[in-house]
Amino acid sequence: GGAGPEQVLFIDGGVYDVSSFVGKHPGGQMVLQRLFGRDATEGFNKVGHKDGARALMQTLRVEGKTPADYPVLAPLVEEAQQVKGVKRGLPPPL
Repeated sequence: GGAGPEQVLFIDGGVYDVSSFVGKHPGGQMVLQRLFGRDATEGFNKVGHKDGARALMQTLRVEGKTPADYPVLAPLVEEAQQVKGVKRGLPPPL
């Protein structure tokens, strides 16, 4: 295998191979690259993607695979920092 995780995202329990799409993502490549091998459901829904995005997404779906078929990655650093902040009673970053 190559360096780093496969270029897949998990959304609502589905696996999506975004390798062919990363360079075309209207929100930029970095957003997707940070989430390779991770669950992107919350971010995907929060952004409020339109029907066009959802239709395109279905063409990238990897049939017969679930997130359980992929290695579990350590949490992103930002998320860990937010969790620590909450424990200390600090307001979460805006």
